[in-house]
Amino acid sequence: MSAVLVFEPLRMPQQIGFSVKQLSYGLCLLEQKVNIEYCLSFPLAPIPPALFSCSGEMLKTDKSTLSKQLTSKIVSENPSEIDVEIIDGFYYMYHIGSTLPQTFGKLAESILIKLCAKKAQEVHIVFDRYLKPSIKDCERQNREGIDIPYTINGPYKQGPMIFKIFKNFCFKEALVKFLAHHWDNDSFTSILKDKKILLLLERNVFHIVV
Repeated sequence: MSAVLVFEPLRMPQQIGFSVKQLSYGLCLLEQKVNIEYCLSFPLAPIPPALFSCSGEMLKTDKSTLSKQLTSKIVSENPSEIDVEIIDGFYYMYHIGSTLPQTFGKLAESILIKLCAKKAQEVHIVFDRYLKPSIKDCERQNREGIDIPYTINGPYKQGPMIFKIFKNFCFKEALVKFLAHHWDNDSFTSILKDKKILLLLERNVFHIVV
């Protein structure tokens, strides 16, 4: 039996076409000696994958994650005496929100009692805000429907659930201003005693002392 050899012509790959603009860009890279390997070390994506998901949503994590990472690398000791204690106001109120009473007057009194129970003679409770432009702008735009105007008419008004409404920055701002003005009352003398409370909001400092 004889073998039959069949020869087929080689198939050349399709010619790849480049536009004039692409060729010009390639020539510029060659002329300027651009490090292509360095350029390709960056992600070829319209947005940084380390910061955004494929759908374009910003990647987020808990604020406490960074704090835990930093504090795990250091060894600290509690001071024997505390002269001044500084408290993040919004963070503090968020954590004690579930234990607070429902009327704003009782809420203000309860917070002041907790602050005066601190060991330090002087307590600063600081309420920060975000100035534009800020990295928080995207988050604020996503919750435009949540940031609605809020007014606290008096101490007997029933307050909402802190956890549900605390995303509303207008509510937080109104609450802090109410605390500052409501604490300026002689009825809290027995609670304050010799304590000094400083409430900081934006550029304003409110001194609560007897």
